[in-house]
Amino acid sequence: MISKSELGERREHQRFQVKNRVFVGVGPHFDKVGRVIDMSLGGLAFRYVARGEQPDGLSLDIFSTDVSFFFRHVPFKTVADFEIPNEKPFDLLTTRQCAVQFGDLTARQMSQLEYFIQNCTNGGFLIYHSQAKQNITEGKMRFQEIRRIAKDMGIGTYRMNKTDIIRAIQKEENNIECYGTERVDICQEEACLWKGDCLTLNNK
Repeated sequence: MISKSELGERREHQRFQVKNRVFVGVGPHFDKVGRVIDMSLGGLAFRYVARGEQPDGLSLDIFSTDVSFFFRHVPFKTVADFEIPNEKPFDLLTTRQCAVQFGDLTARQMSQLEYFIQNCTNGGFLIYHSQAKQNITEGKMRFQEIRRIAKDMGIGTYRMNKTDIIRAIQKEENNIECYGTERVDICQEEACLWKGDCLTLNNK
């Protein structure tokens, strides 16, 4: 079993924070139950109250308290398990955090996992924006994608046109609000997300 520091170095998949109350049950009779902290396409981490042996078994189940998601019989292996410092000195319960790596998943299980990450973690936001920004970079700028980026940044877009929305995004990011202006003549921001469209807009 690897250490806590080695765990961070060896992760191959980005971990996403779980938004809802989601739990994991280990073993056929849920011998261990803990709350999921974060998850990726390759594994997850959960915290549990230690009562005897550490979590072990051939598979685990992942479920939400509102029963909107139930992911059964997920093969796994434990890669790290460590004690969480107790913030309450008189609390006799010991909390541990366990990191597991998923085994070989079926196509259906992988589809379920992707659905969960997009709908129950902050991964939905990140995955969506990654694709949206790729579309924008490739010149496939869609107005609805720009509006959603703005909305997720807390920017109101009611009755705003594309130019105003993009400038509002630039302002929120502490950048110059220069989209669609003559500044493009001297712009050296090669990594700017909007530059390609800005050049087209200004007939450059």
